[in-house]
Amino acid sequence: PLDELTFTFVDVETTGLDPGTGDRVCEIALLRIQGDRELARFDSLVYPHRPMHPGALAVHGITDTMLAGAPTFATLLPQIHTLLQDAVLVAHNARFDVGFLRHELQLAGHTFPFLAVADTLALAQARYSFRHNSLGAIAHELGIPLTTLHRAMADVCITWQIWQRFVADMRQEGPVILAHVLYPNSRRPVEELAAMVTALQEAI
Repeated sequence: PLDELTFTFVDVETTGLDPGTGDRVCEIALLRIQGDRELARFDSLVYPHRPMHPGALAVHGITDTMLAGAPTFATLLPQIHTLLQDAVLVAHNARFDVGFLRHELQLAGHTFPFLAVADTLALAQARYSFRHNSLGAIAHELGIPLTTLHRAMADVCITWQIWQRFVADMRQEGPVILAHVLYPNSRRPVEELAAMVTALQEAI
């Protein structure tokens, strides 16, 4: 059951779109939640060891000057690990954020932790018919106030609000367990999903 779990919502802003070509994280935010209660939050600019791509600058407005005195990702690892520990990771378009986190951890000589990852983008695509599935577009359609977009903590807080609305909608159909949000395209009953997750855990 979701209420028995801890979730860490994450968002990263980056110097570009592809860690494979050398792009790096330039801002990170994490929000740790249990039930409806905030447990902890952390956000920081991150020194990326490379200049900002003009396209990325146009999106988030983070300049090289702003990053000049920022800590490196490796320096922030203790805080990041604390908020990720024993949590389910939640992000919007999680593949993007997890890809950059994995890359940064590898550069720092660490392995990305084994975490369950839920994606509000996948939930939106599987269960709704929004005109657009960007974070801002979904928030607008759900009536969630928007202050700032494309800064890490602002996006994390919006993702959490969208998550709360999605989970509330799912609960109208019955009990919601972790497997429902990990596999949003599945329409199997709770018992079948629980058995599937148990089998996967045993196999791992």
